[in-house]
Amino acid sequence: MLRSLLLSGDDNTVRIVRRGFKDLEVGLEHFAESDAALLHLTKNRYDAIVVDDQIEEAHIVVEQLIALPACNKSVPFCTSRFRPSASGKDYALSAT
Repeated sequence: MLRSLLLSGDDNTVRIVRRGFKDLEVGLEHFAESDAALLHLTKNRYDAIVVDDQIEEAHIVVEQLIALPACNKSVPFCTSRFRPSASGKDYALSAT
């Protein structure tokens, strides 16, 4: 079975990602704090790593996980929230 790690403090994000990965038969381990997730990443291998962009300093966490030797074959993902554009009519996706 494939394994994934999710770093998110948002219950909705956790619920949606968990459901999607379950449908794909991918195991999921969830962490709400980046320090705990990074520590776990140094000791375990994952096929996919999902980082919520709402986590404080998410871009730094992504940079650190990419540098970890255990993550050299992992696929990193970053979730992103839809934010209203300046016109207020359309939505723009912001990605880290």
